[in-house]
Amino acid sequence: MLKVTVREWDYDGPGAADWIIALCCTVLLASEIKMLGATAQIQTAHSYYFSTPGVLVFHRAAMALDGLILLSMFLWLVTRWKSAVSVVPVIASGVGASLCWIELVRALEVQRDALFQLQDLPRSPINNMGLLGAQIFVTYLLFRVPLPGLRGVAAVLVRVAMAACLWIIQSVVWDMVVGPGAS
Repeated sequence: MLKVTVREWDYDGPGAADWIIALCCTVLLASEIKMLGATAQIQTAHSYYFSTPGVLVFHRAAMALDGLILLSMFLWLVTRWKSAVSVVPVIASGVGASLCWIELVRALEVQRDALFQLQDLPRSPINNMGLLGAQIFVTYLLFRVPLPGLRGVAAVLVRVAMAACLWIIQSVVWDMVVGPGAS
């Protein structure tokens, strides 16, 4: 958490990672709204996919999580419940990453029996941009984990390296789930 004193004013609000996740959630929320608007197009793979039972539930839940993170950042700034509100983005990020992966696996199951082919997997039409959203949420969680003994640039570099490793791990897991030669 960032603590700055400026002319008798203490800032004890969201830190850099919190502001970045809020920005990312704004972009993810906008992409969700745009994607849901594209479902009105007839006879496209996306419109057929979104007509599958349960798919809209994933996307509405993703929009609610993104909105919850944004709301918690706002409340973190304007209320006195900072410790309670600051936990919400962490929990929502864990749920958001899980939701992306659950829908990815669900999309593969739906696609196996369907007449349409989703060309943009693992990014689209999955909630929160699929693996990219999962990576954003997991990276935020990494930046919220305390690293004892590391401060400043060293802590940031270790977290960036761990985020890169997690991206590689998620990509490998995706390739294993999809199967050889399918990606």
